[in-house]
Amino acid sequence: MSLAARLRLTARSLSGVVALAIGVVGCSAEATTSSSDNASLVGTRDDDGGSAPGWLLLDWSIAGDQHAEQCDLSHSATVALTVGAASGESQRVYQATCLAFNATIQLAPGDYTAEAVLLDGAGTGLTEPVVLQPFEISSGLPVRVPLEFPTAAFYAR
Repeated sequence: MSLAARLRLTARSLSGVVALAIGVVGCSAEATTSSSDNASLVGTRDDDGGSAPGWLLLDWSIAGDQHAEQCDLSHSATVALTVGAASGESQRVYQATCLAFNATIQLAPGDYTAEAVLLDGAGTGLTEPVVLQPFEISSGLPVRVPLEFPTAAFYAR
């Protein structure tokens, strides 16, 4: 094969790799965009030009365990977290897959209360609401809050 033919073949191979890389980056951006539109991951924003938002970092466990078997054994598909301003003015529900065992929710600075339940695949509640300790979100800072779903919180089947 001549040198010119090898160069053409190399150029075609490189253009294919570049096209593949652009396609992968495009798919990655689409996945990020679609998940950021999901209310389960991103909460309210302070759109009035005020303080920057902060983040609630929620870590949960079921009967003291953070393994997928706990979600399977309890038939839990989703964690539904209801977050409200401590003043009681407004509430918003966020959902995340049980198997994640954590979620990050963006919130405007302020004092909040929250409670969570586990839901099955049809959206039926499996637990009594578990009340979290009140927490404060500060501008630009994360706050980690643990959440334990004890065995006693599950409804009898």
